[in-house]
Amino acid sequence: MGGAYTALGDDASSIGWNPAGLARIEKREAAASHAELVERTRLDFAAYAHPTDKGTFAAGLLYLSHGSFDGRDSAGRPTGAVTASDSALALAYARKTDLADFGVSAKVITSHIAEAQAQTLALDLGVRRQVAEVKGGKVFAAAAVRNAGAGLKYSTQRTDLPLQLAAGGAWVSERGALGLDLVNGPRGSGTGVAFGGGARAGSESVST
Repeated sequence: MGGAYTALGDDASSIGWNPAGLARIEKREAAASHAELVERTRLDFAAYAHPTDKGTFAAGLLYLSHGSFDGRDSAGRPTGAVTASDSALALAYARKTDLADFGVSAKVITSHIAEAQAQTLALDLGVRRQVAEVKGGKVFAAAAVRNAGAGLKYSTQRTDLPLQLAAGGAWVSERGALGLDLVNGPRGSGTGVAFGGGARAGSESVST
C-alpha cells in the first residue's frame, strides 16, 4: 500500500503505523514480514494482537540489521569487521469509543554499533475515526505521532529519534482499498506523501 497505513491499517501490523488501528480487531491475530534491503541490510517484523472486552492488547518486535562493514579507529587504521543493528520492542493498547478509536504504544529501542549500545524509551500515539460512507466503502481519517522520546545516547553523544507526525485518509470496501498519508519528519526533514491502493478479485488481492 505504498506506506499509506495511518488510516488504512486495521490489523496486527498497525502497531508499527498507528496503534489506533488495533482497536477493531475482532479475533486474535499475528503478522510477520521479512525484507532483504540494500548492502546486506535486512528488516524483520513480528506482531501479535489480542482483543478483549476491555480493548485490544498487542506486542510487536522490529529488527533492522545493517550487516557488517569495515571498522576504523580514530587514526583511520582498520580494526576488522563491525556489525550494527537496531531493534524496537513494543507493547500497545487500543480501544474503540463512540467518538473515535484511540491507541498508544510504548517502545524500548536499542541500537548496537560494534561493542557500543544505546537504549531509550519512546511512545507512539494514534487516533482513527470513520467519517463517511462513499460508493459502498467506508472512509476513515486518522493521525499518529511516532517515535516521541528523548533519543539514543552513545557515551556523551545523543542522537534524536526519527520523530514523525502523520495524518492520513483511507477508503475501504469489499472491492479494495485506497490510502493517502502526509508524514512530517523526522525533525525538520520536510513533509512526504505516500499513496497506495489494492483491489480484490474473488479471494485474491493485489496491492501497490
